[in-house]
Amino acid sequence: MECIPRPWTILRRNARTKRAFNSNISHRSCDSAVVSGDSDGGVTLQTELRESESRFRIVADAAPVLIWMAGTDKLCTFFNKPWLDFTGRSTEQELGNGWAEGVHQDDLERCLQVYTSAFDARQPFVMQYRLRRDDGEYRWISDQGVPRYDAQGTFAGYIGSCVDVTELMTKDEALRQSEERMRLAAAAVNFGIWEWHLATNEIWATNARRAVLGWPSTGKVSFEDLMSQVHPEDRSRIRQTINDALRDGKDYESEYRLVLPDGIVRWMSTRGRIHFDSAGKPSRLLGISIDITARKQAELDAQRDRAELSHLSRVALMGEMSASIAHELNQPLSGILSNAAAGQRFIDQGDVNLREIRELLGDIISDGRRASDVVRGIRGMVKKEQMARRSVDLNQVVVDALRMASPDALLHSCQLETRLACA
Repeated sequence: MECIPRPWTILRRNARTKRAFNSNISHRSCDSAVVSGDSDGGVTLQTELRESESRFRIVADAAPVLIWMAGTDKLCTFFNKPWLDFTGRSTEQELGNGWAEGVHQDDLERCLQVYTSAFDARQPFVMQYRLRRDDGEYRWISDQGVPRYDAQGTFAGYIGSCVDVTELMTKDEALRQSEERMRLAAAAVNFGIWEWHLATNEIWATNARRAVLGWPSTGKVSFEDLMSQVHPEDRSRIRQTINDALRDGKDYESEYRLVLPDGIVRWMSTRGRIHFDSAGKPSRLLGISIDITARKQAELDAQRDRAELSHLSRVALMGEMSASIAHELNQPLSGILSNAAAGQRFIDQGDVNLREIRELLGDIISDGRRASDVVRGIRGMVKKEQMARRSVDLNQVVVDALRMASPDALLHSCQLETRLACA
């Protein structure tokens, strides 16, 4: 059998021409048949495929990202011009697994593992690794790959794109180091950082502060949750302090007590700053809180020590002034006894003068009050309690002191002269 194809042309109804062919098949019986077939579909499909590939290359080469493609065998089959320009290598050098030669050795194993695992599972992936640039510098690359399928849904390989994220990675590393330094500093001086978002009423806090307050490491915490832990005696004052700061737009500072979940009371010192939105309204409060319990305890201890020292000083002073105190008491007591004896004599003699008796009783009452004042002053001096601070008349203090010192002054023939300001 001999087949001789002869192409010929058919005019379609739409006036377009199409290529066709016929075959004259000869048989030994000399019978013959004509077989016609349409070759236009194959020619058009190949043309469209070449045009599609050409368009893809134009778009890929013009893209601002690095693009690669791989077949079903995991070997790369295409790299766009930005990739080749970035690496400074040819397509032939990069095809297959050649591209891996530019990956940093510390990242290569992890990079291939992510690529292979995602490829086998037909899953998208995103990974970062360092790729050598044409100048020899390694740059951080973010590579995102997705599986691709043909028109029939058959897996055809992978396609991916890469962007240079070195600056972003550098900033992220700097931020991480800054946060680590802040965390270490916070741990060293026992302070916590927090932020209150006014729109959502949520409070963000460092993990260390969450742990101290008994908050979960994750999850939302509201401003009311925090206020519920403020000591009841400090709660209204703290609310007022924060409201005043929000109203005036100024920084604020306060000291208050927190009641922890285990019932322990801790003193905190908080400083905060208000941040405003574009409209000039308060949007969030950022601040730090420092545990000052040890300082407060030291202040209380010092206050008790001062009170004890003051008490001992007063007692010592009373010992030094015992002679003056005895004189101060003897004078009114002697007067009381003398006036009482005189009154008794008047009564015994039957010579009762009511006016004189009234004067004697008045003197007795006056001397009794004077003695009572002396005793009250002594008790106040030696009483072991916190001193009460109030305004006093300094002139009266001087007069009282001179009255108590006068016996010693007379004993030593001393004359005292005072010049007191008018009240």
